Order: sequence, then C-alpha cells, then structure tokens
Amino acid sequence: MVNEYCGLDPYSPQKLALIGLLSARETDTKRLQFIWYNISDQCKTDNDEIDLFNRLNKGHLSLTSAELIKAGFCEEIRSRTTEKAEESKKAIEYEEQRFFREWNEIENQFQDDSFWGFIYNEKLSDKKYDTRIEYLFDLLIACQSEQPEDSGKAPAALISSDDAYITFHNYEEHKKLEKKKNKSWDEREELWSFYQTLLSWYHDRQFYHLIGFLVQTGESLSSIKLTIENPENTTREKMIAALRNRISQTVFEQCSELYKFLEDLDFNRDKGKIRDILLLFNIEYLLQNESSQQRFQFDSYQSLSWDLEHICSRTNIPGDKDRKSWTENVLRYMLKMPLLLPGGQKKDSKEKVIEKFKEKIESSELLYGHDPTKTEEEKSLRLALLQYFVSETNTEKDFIELYKRTRALFDEPEDIPKDDLTNLTLLDAGTNRGYGNSPFAVKRQYIIEKEKASLFIPPCTRDVFMKTFSVDAHSLLYWIPNSDGVHHLRAISELLKKTYDLK
Repeated sequence: MVNEYCGLDPYSPQKLALIGLLSARETDTKRLQFIWYNISDQCKTDNDEIDLFNRLNKGHLSLTSAELIKAGFCEEIRSRTTEKAEESKKAIEYEEQRFFREWNEIENQFQDDSFWGFIYNEKLSDKKYDTRIEYLFDLLIACQSEQPEDSGKAPAALISSDDAYITFHNYEEHKKLEKKKNKSWDEREELWSFYQTLLSWYHDRQFYHLIGFLVQTGESLSSIKLTIENPENTTREKMIAALRNRISQTVFEQCSELYKFLEDLDFNRDKGKIRDILLLFNIEYLLQNESSQQRFQFDSYQSLSWDLEHICSRTNIPGDKDRKSWTENVLRYMLKMPLLLPGGQKKDSKEKVIEKFKEKIESSELLYGHDPTKTEEEKSLRLALLQYFVSETNTEKDFIELYKRTRALFDEPEDIPKDDLTNLTLLDAGTNRGYGNSPFAVKRQYIIEKEKASLFIPPCTRDVFMKTFSVDAHSLLYWIPNSDGVHHLRAISELLKKTYDLK
C-alpha cells in the first residue's frame, strides 16, 4: 500500500506537496489523513516547488522494513471479505486489533535486553538492527528457506540487495514462494508460531543457557533451530542432547583426554578457545544446580565486554596513564575505603581524595597488623603510595620500585605465572582497565563490592576470587597458580568431563 504512493510526483500541476501519510481511526468512514500544503502563493517556478518540498521534508524519518511488513499484514487482513459487508467490517476490525496486540507483544519482547542478548550477539554480527523485530523476519526467512545464516553474519538473503529495505524485500519474496508452495499458507500463523518457539526456549532454563552459549560463540540461531527441530529429536531430552552434542563438537573438537587438552591451552595461542571454555564452565556450573533459578546474563556479558584476565597479575608494569589509578586502587584497599565501581558513585576531586587518604592513614587498621615482619613495611608503603599519588613529578623508576614493593607485601609470586587456565578467568573491560595489574586481594575486593552493588559477575569468576574451588584456602589475600590454580583447572575438567561424557 505504501509503495503505491512512492511513485507520486511531488511537484504536481496543482502545486501541492504531499508531506506525510498518517493512519486515522476517528470515524467509521475515515481511515487516512493527508497533510498537505497549498503552495500556489509561494512558488512561481518549478525550482521553487522543488526547493520548498525539500525544505519541508528535510529531516523526516524514513519508513523501516518492519513498518512496511506490518502494513503488508494489515493489507492482507483488509483484503479478506465476506458476502455481508457489515459482518466483513466487524471481522476486519476484530482481526486488526488482534494482530496489533500480537505485533506489540512481539515488539516489546524483542526490546527486552535479556531476551535480545539471548537470541542475538551484536558483537559478532555484521548487521545491526535499529528495529529489532526485523531480526525475527530474517530468522524466519533463513529457517523456512533452509538457508541458515553464516556464523556471525546476517541471515542469507533470498534477494541480493544493498538497500536499507533488504528485510522487507526478502520477506515479500518469501511470501510469494510460500504461497506458491501452499495456497492455504497463513503468514500470521507462521510468524506467531515462530515467535512462540523462541519465547519457549527463553523461558526454559536448559534451552536458554545452551542456545545462549552457542549464540555467544558465533553460531547462527537459525541453524541452531534446525538442529533442535531435526525429526530425530522427538523429545525435549533428545533436543537438549543435540544441543550439547553441537557444543561438544564446537568446543572440544577431537580431544582424547580433557584434562590434558585444557592444560595445554595457552593464552597467546588459544585465547578464543579458553574464553569459550570458561563461558561454558559458567553455564554448566549454573545448570548443575537444578533447583536454582539463577540465569546467566548474556546481555550484560555482551555489553560489558567480558574477556580473559589473569587471576594473579603477571609482572607487566602498568602504563603511564594507568599508574595513578592503580596507586589509588591499592591505597583504597589498604585503607579499607570503598573501591570505585564503573557507573557507581561519583568520584571526589583529587584534593578531597588526598584529604581522606591522609585521615585514613592515621586511623585505619593495618592489613598485616598481626604479622610483625610486615607491619613496618605496610606503614611505609602506605605513605609511599600516597606520596606517589600526590606528586606530579614521579619518574618511571619511582613507580617500578613502588610496584615491586606492593607485590612483595601482598605475597604476589616473583616468578611470572603461567598463561593458562590455572591463572585465567573472565573479567569485564572496566575491571581490566582499573584493576588488571592490581594484587589479587584488590581484585577480590572489587568483585565483592561489585556483587554487593548487584552488578553482573559470572558465577565462576566470583567463586574463583572467593577460592571456592581451592582445597586449602589458607589465605584469601593471594593466589597460588600451582595450588589454587590447579584446583581451578580440575574443577573445570571434572564438571565438563561429566556433562559431556569425555575422558
């Protein structure tokens, strides 16, 4: 219907410029209103008409594919008539209202970030959806045509087009093909059924986590749907088994011994694989507790850019721009002051922070007050950290000395820890920037405060810093890769081995 008006000449002899077309339901007889301007007195030539038309329409929003598709549904409803005109009118109005309710429910559900993060990975996808409901039609087309989109790519197009309305064009072609195959095909029934399938997966805790994991690792939702709905999968249990089989093929490849496979993974060589395994560990860690209602937050996982970080910091010296914040973080921890959380409380001025530091240094209890061998060093280090934070003439040598003294006080290992799963976990970008090279104890406190603020923390990241996986957690102030790290690696291996029937 909209397309019929697209060919109108805006510069008509009557000197009328068509500015907009709005739906109206004020009376039984009027359904449309035209907003128009009589420009006879303003335009003397054709060029005047063109200039005025462009000025009046400048900045107006274009129709989206979703709006065009929605208009098509409405036109389809209105085209259905009965022998009695009055009955037809009432039936059409009823069907229109019913359709609008269905459409609004779908649209609102797709605006839910939790639902959207479960079905779509914006970080890995080339196509960005300003109108999210359009993704539903891309999915529907890909599944029904059995042309699942490539991993991390936009759905395969039935029509090759670079314009802004590719979803609309593809759906129009899809309708033609379906009607040709089956004259009784009902596009509303297909749309609603497809949406209900996605919604049922979202509300099922097993499907939610397994499908969500595959989507986060780059699998296309359309191909996942085809896997689940394979005719051989006649029960829910078989569908879940099919999903886990797909995960196993993706993550573990041809691994013959899981512990050895995990032990040999290297940060520099296998970063993507390690990230996927840690994400899967979090997923299965939640699912093993069947009575729990906790769900992994895929939307937060995407938006906060969670990635690999060392549990026990390696000896990399923070860069110039991070040294002041690193010093402030460590000093806040030592003086038992709240750490600064991204998006949390507003940061005080530097002068006010310095004033608080000076007050706390005099009154705050020592972390190592029970250890006579460390008491004097802790007092001295507090003052040195404050001096560095206040001064504007620090040298690199000053910071390196301060950094080494801090690591020694917190019993951070002198040897460089391994770049493997004994010393890696998932941390968000904000933590990496602000706390990436801080001592384990400072990172741990940051995790605690972030969880208290009800901010998203993957469950296994939380439990790593709580030393839940360690057999002998004799100290919560430092991390020992050769002890705590090995237990962490074993916990990953044992859970995934049992779940995926690996050796």
